[in-house]
Amino acid sequence: MHRQSLTDFDAGRRLFEHLVERHPTSAIPRAWLGKWYMLRVAQGWSTDTVKDGGRAATNALHALQFEPENSLCLVVKGVIDAYLEKNFESAEVCYVKALQHNPNDALAHLQMAALYGWQGRGDEAIAAANESLALSPLDPHLYFSHCLVAAAHLGAGDYAAAINYAQQSLRANRMHVPTYKVIAMAQAMQGSLTEANQSISRLRQLSPEFTISSFESASPWRMHPRFIDIRNALSQAGLATN
Repeated sequence: MHRQSLTDFDAGRRLFEHLVERHPTSAIPRAWLGKWYMLRVAQGWSTDTVKDGGRAATNALHALQFEPENSLCLVVKGVIDAYLEKNFESAEVCYVKALQHNPNDALAHLQMAALYGWQGRGDEAIAAANESLALSPLDPHLYFSHCLVAAAHLGAGDYAAAINYAQQSLRANRMHVPTYKVIAMAQAMQGSLTEANQSISRLRQLSPEFTISSFESASPWRMHPRFIDIRNALSQAGLATN
């Protein structure tokens, strides 16, 4: 699922579905299958975002029915609530519950950092990001961690740090669409419009449907206090309107 090629990504779904069939009362495969559908939307690979969003939510809810105190299941539900539904209040409740049951869940801290970043809660975002990195400094998916840590710094207005972490993420995975979004926003807000335009060009190669209009309608960044500034900066850097 995290190799970021379409062939491998689709193979991940088939494996999760096989595990769900083999272990129908196990929460973990359902949670990961829900995460798979959420990532499909986030990567811009979905041909029906409404249907895939519904599948993500359904699998996350089923996982919690089997293990309501499982921190992974709670985090996945929170991610879906935050990213797809823009229900930040529900997402934060999920993350808080996850950390109550497992205070050392690095993914819960990481997603909390992203959530706080989208809300412009700068100090809280950076604190949660640092806690996540401290708990899992050698995470096998460190590119993903660095992407969300970059987003936390972007939300806090620390654009240089956001660019630094995003670059680390891209050195490990050049196919991760959300990282290109973060670095393009940070570069544009920093005033580095040439660099932002280059990031946008690469982003559009991987996710051609990403435009100002799609950003306004679907991105959780629309909840940020400086969303209008971010949108205008992306437009100045060359992101197409439609």
